[in-house]
Amino acid sequence: MTNRHRPQYRQHRYYLLSQGRANTYRGDGALNASEPMQAAVDRFDYDPFTAVPTIDLLDQRPVEVREDVLCYTSPALTEPVHIAGAVELVVFVTSSIPDGGITGKLVDVGPDDSARFITDGIARVPRARELHELHIDLGAATALFASGHRIRLDVSGGSVPKYAEPGELPAVNRIHHGPRTPSRLLLPVAEH
Repeated sequence: MTNRHRPQYRQHRYYLLSQGRANTYRGDGALNASEPMQAAVDRFDYDPFTAVPTIDLLDQRPVEVREDVLCYTSPALTEPVHIAGAVELVVFVTSSIPDGGITGKLVDVGPDDSARFITDGIARVPRARELHELHIDLGAATALFASGHRIRLDVSGGSVPKYAEPGELPAVNRIHHGPRTPSRLLLPVAEH
């Protein structure tokens, strides 16, 4: 096989958008390839005693109905999107506590609204009450988002037991997005 038959992958940016109410998959969170024109902030409160559970089910909807999960969803795809390689979330965040976790989860949403887990990761906010630009490694993934499907990003403060730290404290977290705080999902997309 020659190199010309191998697809080339290029990093695509999907920007986080909302009107400030991205909580749950029924919220107004969106992913868009265009840079944001307006600034907004989404808030979620993280309580380690009632933390988001890690679920082994492929369908992530049982956790996407929680108020402490922000969901950003693309429009339905008009053509398939194939990814292979490193997935990263760049997010601008403030937190009421230091060392609080911010998780990102990539999900494939089918036409029936089923939400299939692809990959996830976590980073820690270094200091409280300051705006930070976090780069969250969501791991390497290979996936095909079929035509008619949607790409979704879930953001929260943890996933127990997968991401849990002893002695974690409750936190008020805010995700900032807009022209000056371009929070974005970076996907390695195959070029045709």
